[in-house]
Amino acid sequence: LDGLKQRHYVYLDQKTVKDDGSPAKALIPYASQFKDRLLYFRPLAPCDEKALQDFFYSHAPETVYARYLKEVDALPHAEALERVSVDYTKDMALAGFDSPEPYGQMVCVGRYLSSGDAAEMALVVREDFQQNGIGRFLVSTLIKAAHKHGLKKITASIGRTNLSMLNIVRNSGFTVENSSCVDGYEACLVLSPDMAMKE
Repeated sequence: LDGLKQRHYVYLDQKTVKDDGSPAKALIPYASQFKDRLLYFRPLAPCDEKALQDFFYSHAPETVYARYLKEVDALPHAEALERVSVDYTKDMALAGFDSPEPYGQMVCVGRYLSSGDAAEMALVVREDFQQNGIGRFLVSTLIKAAHKHGLKKITASIGRTNLSMLNIVRNSGFTVENSSCVDGYEACLVLSPDMAMKE
């Protein structure tokens, strides 16, 4: 990587991705059908920085607010790079594209960041791909990955008007309570070995 930086083939602040062949990544299908839409999935990687930025700037303000629970106007290089530099030994991030080709557009992202034996989950689906079951798929995959990572709990902060996400987490077994930190709810799923066996 140092040689690539010296030749200016990559950013000087480019990061390497920690990856021990995490079994969680093996859960990501190459492709999956959602009604009449076929999406292609892979783990996020540093090469996806531009695709992630394009994805962010494709969102309506309401979608951005639903994801971040605050107004966010930009996704600069440093932040985008941080989001695509995932430590798969403990965290998870998968993205769906509308084509398997390099020019395919990112249309959804699901991720969690872990701290100890718990993880905080977030996801977003592009507006014209919503209501196709993609959000349910992302949550299901993240739950399975959390089992592989040996986590015991997944949480998510959800805005009060984000009814589709509320429906997804409730149907996925999360408990939902009013939040004292955001204008919305806190969802929590306690993972157990029995749940892993059922999957």
